[in-house]
Amino acid sequence: MNTKVFVLLALAATTVNAETLATRVDALLKPYLDYRVFNGVILAARGDTVVFEKAYGMANYEFNVPNTIETRFAIASVTKRFTSVILLKLFAEKKLGADDPLSKWVPDFPSADAITVRHLMTHMSGVRDPDKLRRLIRMNMTSAEVVGALRTEPLGSKPGEVYSYTTANYAILGHIIERVTGKTYAEIVKQYVYDPAGMRDSGELTTTTVVPRLANGYVADPYGRGLSVCGMEDTSWKVGGGSSYSTVHDLHRFVRALYNGTLLPRENAIASWPLSTILLKRATSLSGAFPGAGANVLYFPDDDVTVVVLSNNYATVSGSITQAIAAMLFDQPYTIPTVKIAADPYRTDPKIVGRYRVEGRPWTFSVTIRDGRPIAAWSAVRQSAMLRVSDDTWFEPLDWATLTLKFDDAGKFVGGSFAFPGIEPARVIREQRCRTRTWP
Repeated sequence: MNTKVFVLLALAATTVNAETLATRVDALLKPYLDYRVFNGVILAARGDTVVFEKAYGMANYEFNVPNTIETRFAIASVTKRFTSVILLKLFAEKKLGADDPLSKWVPDFPSADAITVRHLMTHMSGVRDPDKLRRLIRMNMTSAEVVGALRTEPLGSKPGEVYSYTTANYAILGHIIERVTGKTYAEIVKQYVYDPAGMRDSGELTTTTVVPRLANGYVADPYGRGLSVCGMEDTSWKVGGGSSYSTVHDLHRFVRALYNGTLLPRENAIASWPLSTILLKRATSLSGAFPGAGANVLYFPDDDVTVVVLSNNYATVSGSITQAIAAMLFDQPYTIPTVKIAADPYRTDPKIVGRYRVEGRPWTFSVTIRDGRPIAAWSAVRQSAMLRVSDDTWFEPLDWATLTLKFDDAGKFVGGSFAFPGIEPARVIREQRCRTRTWP
């Protein structure tokens, strides 16, 4: 862990001093670091004043290169916020309209006359993310090629009827932006967002060009033995929706520029991405994740407080870390995560092997036994160790989650639950029994 801490001595309008804040953040991070589910950089600021910043873990573990405050990270879906700024600027310039049909740019797309720019922006187009574009490594497609691939996929619903958060919506918007402006997305985001906001360390990962100071991606090893390399997904199909990289300082600059009128009139910024209530305060929340990357930003416009957490780890804990640090700044309650693992954490009964789903969520997973150890597999790339807490309860480090699977004396599944920070425990339902798999 890089132990160099940069803390300014004034925390204006808060009741916590700099030394206390640094101590609290380190205590919060320790469990996540112990289980190898976080490595990255954290920044907290009030206005322009950075009150805490610190780097943890490595940008490259193979060559022992530490993360630093200047390390660049893939920021996944945070890119969508940049795209929304570009679109609002194009609306203001009368170059594009929210109700313009997709058929103006892609006439042979399914239901192109019925899909509007607004539908794409609000994830109401019916377009879904096809599996054939996920888990691809460095395909280096153009935006036109991406739209061509999406064009062959059936819509998941009629335009305007069903909300479905989908990166493909913003990939299509990225293509529209390129058609309208005659420039690449990389050029237009620099012109409309990066340069005005003073974001000097941000850019696009849509080509195979080497990016200096970009962190490698990792994931907690599903065997529970440390870290594994997590190859970055191809981002060329995510132009406009998940293609950017940035630093903690640049994202701090972005949210302040967005809400102080530099990028958009303040009322337009709020209307374009409505504020939510977090810690009983108005806040905007930005987040994104894909293999080897996690980004979370909280900005409280009424207090001008920013918290940025960037990680080159595929675990989902960055959001919980971000909110806990915000609570520290406002001297509100927060929880340091704890977990107590059984003395024999990998002992398991083959009856838990099977397929399950989480009730009320679009989440399914399978439990397998590999090398004598239970693993929860949410997809081909999202797989987590299951560390035994008790005979029917397991800790899943990847999501910092608790999984309960109960069986009666006859081996019949009688119920379970899944819970991680930020959601109420949800019921787990067994879908089918799978035969035990033995992996070398």
